[in-house]
Formats: sequence, C-alpha cells, structure tokens
Amino acid sequence: MSFNSTKIIELGSCAFRQPRAKSHCRFLHGYRLQSKIWFGASELDNNNWVVDFGSLKGLKEKLQKQFDHTTCIDKDDPHLEKFKVLDGLGVIDLRVMPGVGIEKTAEFVFDVADSFIKAATKDRCWVEKVEVWEHEKNSATYTNREVHKTVNVKSLTEKPIDPSRVDWDKFRDAENCGTQPNPRDFYKEEEGAELDNYDSDGTIPEALKDFHEKQKMTPSEYESQQQQLPGAKRDKNAVIGARVGNVKSQGLGDPFAGTSWGSDKPSDPIAPPRG
Repeated sequence: MSFNSTKIIELGSCAFRQPRAKSHCRFLHGYRLQSKIWFGASELDNNNWVVDFGSLKGLKEKLQKQFDHTTCIDKDDPHLEKFKVLDGLGVIDLRVMPGVGIEKTAEFVFDVADSFIKAATKDRCWVEKVEVWEHEKNSATYTNREVHKTVNVKSLTEKPIDPSRVDWDKFRDAENCGTQPNPRDFYKEEEGAELDNYDSDGTIPEALKDFHEKQKMTPSEYESQQQQLPGAKRDKNAVIGARVGNVKSQGLGDPFAGTSWGSDKPSDPIAPPRG
C-alpha cells in the first residue's frame, strides 16, 4: 500500500520555441508555467504526513531559477549560438535543455522533484507523477511507471511473496485505482501463514521453491532487485538525490548552470540534508 499527497508549484513565466515546428510555435514565445507534483510514501512521518509542504520551499526555488523569467532553448536548436550571444549581452537569461515544451518540462520537474524529496526524506518518499500546464487548456504529464510495480519490503529477511496465496483479482482492482498495492495485503485466509518468514535455517520453504524457479531469481537477487525500486532504502553511505546531471558541468549546456542546484555543495542553503 502507499500514501499520496500533491503540491502545486508555480514555475514562473518562461520563453522557449520549438525549432523543428512548422507552425508559429517555431517563434520565440512564452507561458506562465504551473506544475502539480504527486508524492508517494509507504510510511508516513512523525506528523502522519507524506510530505511536509513547508519543506518544499527549496524545491520551488530550484524550479523557479530554471523557469522564471528565463529563456529555455533546445540543445539542438540551430540558432543556439545566437542565443548564447544574447545571454552574454544580458538580453536573456539562457537555459539550455535536452528538449523544450511542457512534455519535456514535466520530465525535468519530475527528475528534480524526485531527487529533492528522496534526499530530503532519506528515501522515504518519491515522486509518482508530475503535470505541467502552459495555460488552463493545455497540460502534459510525466509518470514513473515503475512506481506502480513497487513492492514494499519491510525487511531484507522477509521472504519473497508467494503468488499462490495472493487474491490477484482484489490486487488488480486496487492497482487500477492508481494505488501502489502490496500483494502481501491481499493474501487469502488459509493455512500456511507460517510461510511468511524464511525457515529458521535460512532455507526457502518447499512451497516457494517453484516460485523462485519460475522467476529464475535467488533470494539475494530478489532482495537486490527490491533495493533498486523507487522508494527502497539505499546504502546510507551512497550519494543520494540533490542533483541531476553532471556535477562538474557548469557550461551553458548544463540546464542547472548558474543555479544553486548546479553547485551541489554541502553548503548549498537550498539543497536538502543528505541521508
């Protein structure tokens, strides 16, 4: 199971163009962009919140430094060098991106927000979906489909799910409602509940051996896979969140160049605390 909460964050007024468009979209134009972010968590915090909305001011500032009163240009725009000249003259505040438009903007916001919230909550939370509006009639979304396949593993000693014990009809009904169900929550009431834990000697119960053979996965491989799923606990010594892209890149080709997001230093007042 999972909990969800949402937050609307204004991105600011941004100018961009679609260099390959045949319509008037090839001309430089602007919109007042707004985003809606869906946060997910398997466990609530001490306040019974998915996310402390008051802690998202740093995220808002990062996003607005990218889009508010800036000119976002596609890295493959044939006139990119001219835009760089205008940036050097102080005529525009240039941001070079892998792609422009609300679809790519939604993907960009997703990456930034997901990294931010994972770092701020020590991987307790993640982002499930982002929607960006260019105005009240047009919007686009970006969704991490893998989130909906996540299984919450309470501990690394918990044995793999026994598919024969799951009521898959009820599970799929819950999944179709947009939730992130845990198959364990749909176990049928039957004998054999003791199979919820590995045998005392660490071996796999006979009832689960067929499952492992079908999955072609050992218990350690299964656990390793689970640790890579969104929201899973990670090695606390590993570098987490707080930055997307090449940290050392500060040129105009880096969409984070010139922002505190681009610095990615422990002293960065906007970056969330590391886990």
